[in-house]
Amino acid sequence: MFGGLISRLAIGATTRISSLPTQLRNPALIRPIQVSTTKKLTYASTEALKQGSQYKDLVSTKERNAFIPPPRGEWTDVKSFLAAIGRNAESAVDKFKDWNHFFTVSPTELPTLVSDVPLRKYILSWREWYKQGYNPYAIAVPVRRKKYLKIRAKVQLARLKKQGLA
Repeated sequence: MFGGLISRLAIGATTRISSLPTQLRNPALIRPIQVSTTKKLTYASTEALKQGSQYKDLVSTKERNAFIPPPRGEWTDVKSFLAAIGRNAESAVDKFKDWNHFFTVSPTELPTLVSDVPLRKYILSWREWYKQGYNPYAIAVPVRRKKYLKIRAKVQLARLKKQGLA
């Protein structure tokens, strides 16, 4: 019921306790959400860290869009980069001419190259992280349970309660 509100509080939104519903005014109920990741973003090297800081120091959008990081480590071309980030991103490798084209294509031009919206957003986010100096790796999409399984479990629990077994 109040899950969205609690998650917004845990992220750090500024909200007065008096504006919360009475059920949530107890500070013991407000706990930070812990997100567990199997792998964290890591910098490739000190050189990548320097390039990332140079990129972050750029002020104008034109300069940031024109910034092309040099290939580093095992990611020397677009194919190896897209294979490293996973999620079947290597299916879009033939759409990009070369490394420079991959990093200079604008988000408005990208829909003509990659039609899948989630994949397009994923590629754009990894492109940005690589410019900042982070190593690319595959982030698995967590598998969600099907809605009917949740409903089935609720129905089964209700039947057990009715029989006095739960």
